[in-house]
Amino acid sequence: MKNNTKKSKIVLFSLLGVGVLSLTGVGVASWIIATQNGATTESVNVSVGTITDNRINITNPTLTDSTIKFDAKSGDNQGPITAGSGSSEDLVFAFTFGVTGISHMSSFSLTYSSGSETDNGYTELSDAVTSNYLVSPIKTVSPLTSLTTTTQTVNTKFSDTDALKAELTAVDTDANTGTVSVTCTFAWGSFFGNKNPCEIGSNEPGDTITSYKTGLTSLAGLNSKKLYVVITPFAEA
Repeated sequence: MKNNTKKSKIVLFSLLGVGVLSLTGVGVASWIIATQNGATTESVNVSVGTITDNRINITNPTLTDSTIKFDAKSGDNQGPITAGSGSSEDLVFAFTFGVTGISHMSSFSLTYSSGSETDNGYTELSDAVTSNYLVSPIKTVSPLTSLTTTTQTVNTKFSDTDALKAELTAVDTDANTGTVSVTCTFAWGSFFGNKNPCEIGSNEPGDTITSYKTGLTSLAGLNSKKLYVVITPFAEA
C-alpha cells in the first residue's frame, strides 16, 4: 500500500495587533487491516482569542512543529495491522508566541473553537475523544485548559506534562515582554489500549481487530478538517 504524504504549509498573518497562525495540509495516514484501509488527516489552526485588557497583547505566533499525523508506526510490518509504505506517526504540534505587558498576564487558556466553519473538525475530534480513540492535549469539554502564569522568570514551566508543555523561554523585564513556547502531544486512547493500533498483538481475537478497524474508519471523519485552537490571555485582577 502506498502512502501519500503532503508537507504542511504555514500561513502567518496578523489582524489588529492580534497574532494568528494557520497550519494546513497535514499528512495522510496509511493503514493495512486485513486488506482494508482507514485513513486520517488532520489540520490545526492556532489563533488568539479576544483580549479584553489592553495592557496585554499577543505577538509573533510561530509554528515550530508543523506536522501531525494519526498514522501507523514507520516500518511496522508485523501483526494484523501494519504500516503502509512511508507511514510515520507524528502526534505533536508546537508553537511559540510573544506577550507584551506580560507582568499583567495571570494565565492563558487553550481551547478548541466549536465555530461554524465548514472545515472545523471540533465535532469529529470531540467524538474521537469521547469514544476513547484519542486523548487530546487540550480539553474538548469544560473546564478550559488553563495555565497560570503569575510566576514569570525565564524557564518557568506553566505546564510540564507529557500531553502539554508550556514554558516561558524568554523575558525582558524592562520592556515587559516575554516569549512562551507550547508543545501539544496527542495520544492514542484506551479503545486502542493507549498505544498505536498497529501494535495490536497477533494473538488478538478477530472481533478486536474488527473493532480497531471500525475505530480507525471513524477517525477518517477528520479528513480535510481543521482544529481551531484558541489562545486567550487573562489579566491580573
